[in-house]
Amino acid sequence: MVKEISDLTLIVLAGGYKTMNEYIQSFSASQVAQQIGVKAVTLRTWCKALEDSGYNIIRDEHNNRVFTERDISALRMFQDCMTKSLGWEAATTLVIKEFGAELPPIANSNNVRDETQTTLLSALNEMHEMMADMAEEMRQQREFNQELVKRLDQQSMYIEETIKRRDEQLMQTLRQMQENTRLQLAAAQEKKKSWWRFGK
Repeated sequence: MVKEISDLTLIVLAGGYKTMNEYIQSFSASQVAQQIGVKAVTLRTWCKALEDSGYNIIRDEHNNRVFTERDISALRMFQDCMTKSLGWEAATTLVIKEFGAELPPIANSNNVRDETQTTLLSALNEMHEMMADMAEEMRQQREFNQELVKRLDQQSMYIEETIKRRDEQLMQTLRQMQENTRLQLAAAQEKKKSWWRFGK
């Protein structure tokens, strides 16, 4: 979806047009001049010669020429004819014979823009839905994490309390053992004293 939107947007921004069921990529005069290796003034001269002979080149809303791949091929052929010194009239005649003078059927550029806007709006709506889904997933994950932390805290407290009770019970047992040992020692000493008195 993103690639389709990008391609379509680039076509419109670059001055693209729609013919039949496909989009035709378009080029500016400077781009074409660079592609075929001529100066801009030379390109304008050749275009005017072709147009004067009936060849049609698309114009944008600012009346600037907008070139298609068909036009570039035609200009390359015109360049080849000029290189071979065939003359202006022969060159224009051969080009028009090869490529024709009529433009391919062009859809209204407003339709292209409308379709582009519709596609973009659809993509934005899908993106909004995706972001909403992601936000909901993040909210659920956050709640899960909070519940997990709460349970871990509870478990930690339980472990601490268990250890504390165990230590208290252990200390109590030790104190009891110490007290029993003390009592046993005291009893043994008392018994020894009794035997000692009896022996005298």
